[in-house]
Amino acid sequence: KKKLGVVYLNDDWGNRAYKTLEGILEENNPGGYEIVAAEPILGGDMDYSSVISNLKAAGAESSIMFCYYDSVVPFSIKAASAYPELNIVCGGNCYNDTFLSVGGKDVEGCLAPTVFDASQDTEVVKTFVKDYEALADGAVPSNISAQAYDAMSVMLEAIDSVGGKLDREAIIAAVRDNNHEGAIGPCAFDENRDAKMTFTAMKVEDGKWVPCK
Repeated sequence: KKKLGVVYLNDDWGNRAYKTLEGILEENNPGGYEIVAAEPILGGDMDYSSVISNLKAAGAESSIMFCYYDSVVPFSIKAASAYPELNIVCGGNCYNDTFLSVGGKDVEGCLAPTVFDASQDTEVVKTFVKDYEALADGAVPSNISAQAYDAMSVMLEAIDSVGGKLDREAIIAAVRDNNHEGAIGPCAFDENRDAKMTFTAMKVEDGKWVPCK
């Protein structure tokens, strides 16, 4: 489904995400994707009827959601009846139990890119999930929780590696050169100090997030 309708928060982050997607598609688009509609939103539990109508009128086949789960859920609930054939692609922030429990059957089929998959059969992921669930009354850790856990782990290991000294430059170097293997995988950085992350496409099936087949 290559005709895209972009729904984005009308704030700095949302506008920047939309413009970034535009730039990516202009520079490198072997798949032939096309943005046929773009709808800025205030977000939250608002009436998405007109937004969905505009996407439908433009012929959008997939909706790219640059917003949080509190917007994606009501959007999905409305789309389930008004435009059921619309493919909904949300952000990694929707990879959490609240999204699934609140959205219920109406978020079935939603897609999301995430750097964390709680079902991965690795010791580090299994240990993290087990410990997290024990502390969170059985809740599955979210994508954001896994990133926060790894970020803190890298920082603590960096401080420990310099003997516990609060030496700014030494800690920065230790973080940059870390070899930590965390819940999201290797915690490496590029020359711009941006984290290198490998994303996995996830889909909601039977009320759970599962890797796309």
